[in-house]
Amino acid sequence: MSRGLVLLSLVVGLAACSEKPQISGGKKADQKASDGSQYGNVDPAWKMGDQASWDQQIQRRTQGQNEHSRVGN
Repeated sequence: MSRGLVLLSLVVGLAACSEKPQISGGKKADQKASDGSQYGNVDPAWKMGDQASWDQQIQRRTQGQNEHSRVGN
């Protein structure tokens, strides 16, 4: 019984130490952020592949998170 318990704890301990590789399934490093999204939840004002449109959307989103502009003077 004791030998089985030691063997079981050794197996569980070794299994806990192993880690599966984490592979990113998102945007590739060689893609520009403005090139597009694989998801359908994008702002309709944003045009895929247009850097200026991307910058404008980022600026608007950033201002929406800015406490100074949200609260006012």
